[in-house]
Amino acid sequence: MQTVRRVGPEPKGSESIEILFQSTLTLLEQVDCFLTGCYLVIYLITVGVFAGSAMLSRVTNKQGFIRFALHPGACSIVRILLCVTVLGAGVAYAEAVKPFWTEKSSYIEGDNLYVVGVASNTPSIESGRKQAFENGKSEIMNFTQISNLEGLVIKTQMTYEERIGNTFNIYRLMFVDYEGINSLKSRNLEQTKRNYDRYQQKQEQEITIKRNALSKLSQNTKELAQLDKKYYEIVGNVQTASEKALRYVKVGMSRDEVESLLGHPRSIHRHYYDHIHDLKYGKYWVIFDEANTVKCLSTSKMCIVDDCNTIATRCTNRWGGVSYYGRMIE
Repeated sequence: MQTVRRVGPEPKGSESIEILFQSTLTLLEQVDCFLTGCYLVIYLITVGVFAGSAMLSRVTNKQGFIRFALHPGACSIVRILLCVTVLGAGVAYAEAVKPFWTEKSSYIEGDNLYVVGVASNTPSIESGRKQAFENGKSEIMNFTQISNLEGLVIKTQMTYEERIGNTFNIYRLMFVDYEGINSLKSRNLEQTKRNYDRYQQKQEQEITIKRNALSKLSQNTKELAQLDKKYYEIVGNVQTASEKALRYVKVGMSRDEVESLLGHPRSIHRHYYDHIHDLKYGKYWVIFDEANTVKCLSTSKMCIVDDCNTIATRCTNRWGGVSYYGRMIE
């Protein structure tokens, strides 16, 4: 059985004829098949024949001729029978015809875009209507190239339902105002532009952060390079000063002689009640005695006298300290 239901505003144009035809089918939706219509036509013709016989009367005129005439009101009855007969034949034909719009996916009429949502082999009419509505929305998206229909008013013009066994095929005619589509496109375009602006701003912020990080890294690299250079320069100076002290300082040299050879010391250590001060060059201390002459060259702030070699020119202690006496180069 097929059922056509119409909802929404009155249609316009050529669609009115189709809707009127479908409304007539609704009144006779109890007629299930073409054979039922045929039986109805045969039945009505039979009834018309017997009714016609009953409505005819035999009349003899003055000349003696016999003629048959209809009873008063019989014409109205004949008209009614003819209308019902034609209507029954129309029902039998219409049962096999779907509305024209069920063969379409979308079309434009006036200021409206019409789409047809189809749901096939659904277990119930209600679930079929919901599925057909969602499929109709997909048709609108495909036609308008709009991925988000939020805010768009979608109306249902009518539905066409046919039963096939225990399942139903549902056709749902839906429409939207083209002005609403344009308005939605404008809103979506503005939203897209706002999203793009936010994304662009975020990208610029990230680029700024990365640029600052790279600049700081470059600056740190330069600073580290300068520190490394300075460090190796200091290490070189210490090593050079150590080598010079070990090579040129001799026991008995005066302070002035040492400073004339090695230059200004890195550190000074005072002793003998601050009257005497020792000088440090590199890793070695030049230790002076009370006469302010070189007593030894030592890695400690005092001359080591333990564990000396056979000629007493080099002495060490258990902590790794070394003192040189006499000739400093071994």
